[in-house]
Amino acid sequence: MRVLRGSGWGRRDVLASSERPWPTRWIVPLGVLVLTAACTPSGPSGGDTTTTTAPPTASAPASAAPSPIATAPTPTEPTPTAPVPAGDGGSTRTVDIVVTTSGWQPATGAVEVSAYATGVESGGTCTLDLVGPAGATAQASQAAEPDASSTSCGLLAVPGSRLSSGTWQGTVSYVSPSSSGTVALSPIEVP
Repeated sequence: MRVLRGSGWGRRDVLASSERPWPTRWIVPLGVLVLTAACTPSGPSGGDTTTTTAPPTASAPASAAPSPIATAPTPTEPTPTAPVPAGDGGSTRTVDIVVTTSGWQPATGAVEVSAYATGVESGGTCTLDLVGPAGATAQASQAAEPDASSTSCGLLAVPGSRLSSGTWQGTVSYVSPSSSGTVALSPIEVP
């Protein structure tokens, strides 16, 4: 059905919906379909509350962020390792030590170092050794604790009252009956 309205320049042809070309006839229904699909939730609905848990992944242990003044080397990401096997009576396995923070902390007035050993085991000890000006030495040591993917040294701290001003060199070592490892620290400036 074709209806003509007006005359001359203002004349318009009005087509019945069955005579409209395909794009015009389907734009509105397709638009409604797309909007309906976009507004429909795709997850569980109503009382369906199925929960899935991702398998654990290897990650660095959580630690406090260093102050902006602290100097910290860029932490390295070790490759995940299997639990460390028990020693075979005298031989030890070498493990990597990863330092997550290191430096002088003005808020606590101490040199603080956080680190962990690759592999999961218990019974180990972490030690921070510092050598400063004129050969002065200082040390902090504590038991390491196993976590999900590594063995955490936690926070090793040497108070400023035991340190003289100047540049200090340091190492963090981990020793257990079945494994050991050591890493050198970047120089630490004590005010």
